[in-house]
Amino acid sequence: MEVSIIAGAAAFAGAVIALAVYHFALVRPAPQQAAAVLTTHDDLLGDGKIRATHRRSSLEEGHEELVRRAERADSRLRELDALSQTDVSELSYAIALPNREGNGVVLTSIDRARNGN
Repeated sequence: MEVSIIAGAAAFAGAVIALAVYHFALVRPAPQQAAAVLTTHDDLLGDGKIRATHRRSSLEEGHEELVRRAERADSRLRELDALSQTDVSELSYAIALPNREGNGVVLTSIDRARNGN
């Protein structure tokens, strides 16, 4: 009985030693190798100048800026569309068309109904 306990303990110790050798030889270096591969991948995507994660965040910021500009342009177009629907016969305006020497023409339209004439 004692011999079987010693043999079992020796087999268990051998298995633990084999797992430890396997872990330190194969498993432990794998995350380090994966980190090295990911760093190389990141550098390649970032053209070697910046990291890809930084490049991605700058692209996202640029996209957000473009979205804000598009929304602003859309609201301005809606404002212009609403303005184009107004009746211009009720409005007065003046347009100056100067040349490079400072001479030119001024075109005006004054609503006589508003001025009481």
